[in-house]
Amino acid sequence: STGVSYLTYQCNVKSEGSSSKLLRKTFVASSSTPGDPASWRDAPAPMFPGPSEDCGTCVWFPDDDDASAGAAYALVTFGGLRGGNISLARSDDGLETWQVVNPRLLATRPDAWDDRTLSSAACPQRLSDGNWLVLYNVDNLWPVDDPLPIPSYGRCALGWAVLSRANLSHVLARSEEPLIFAAEPYDKPSGSNGSVYTDGVKAEGGDAFTVFVGGNDEVVEAVRIQVEIR
Repeated sequence: STGVSYLTYQCNVKSEGSSSKLLRKTFVASSSTPGDPASWRDAPAPMFPGPSEDCGTCVWFPDDDDASAGAAYALVTFGGLRGGNISLARSDDGLETWQVVNPRLLATRPDAWDDRTLSSAACPQRLSDGNWLVLYNVDNLWPVDDPLPIPSYGRCALGWAVLSRANLSHVLARSEEPLIFAAEPYDKPSGSNGSVYTDGVKAEGGDAFTVFVGGNDEVVEAVRIQVEIR
């Protein structure tokens, strides 16, 4: 183990050949002493150079939670602010370059509750059977210019999926309804469609997890979930 910590962040960068067009990109920063803000170092280029955009990406290391132990993987949401589907990408050179290995790992599903837009959320968490729990965000404000009616569970909600430990491109199971949605008064104040989303999760042991949720861009909540392995 190298003891290196990584984080991903997003910013807008100028498009090549244009002085005004901005592209939404994900970058990686790293530090051996993450408690020291001055120690973080930015990668010199975005994860995915070129004309494409990505609006949400998380990185994890299935082999040993460390880049030196094997390949790094990322759940990527290509596209503008609303995203669309979630892709699986892989890096074999220490996060320098990335190759998309499954462009539609998790896709919107017609006639299902998550039929609008998806985006990646917190890093996947290992379950007691070795498979991987994935949480993802759903945004129903789509199309942006003329959105369809917002469903009863609100504008934004969380779904889940389980990836195979033997083949991360293989989805073993996926939620048939929202896992976490706008249910509390502070998630849906007067005049709001209601929204919850996540970028953080903590394993508590025994297939229990604490999910850190943003409610309506105003509050941060902690929600405990329990996974039943069948």
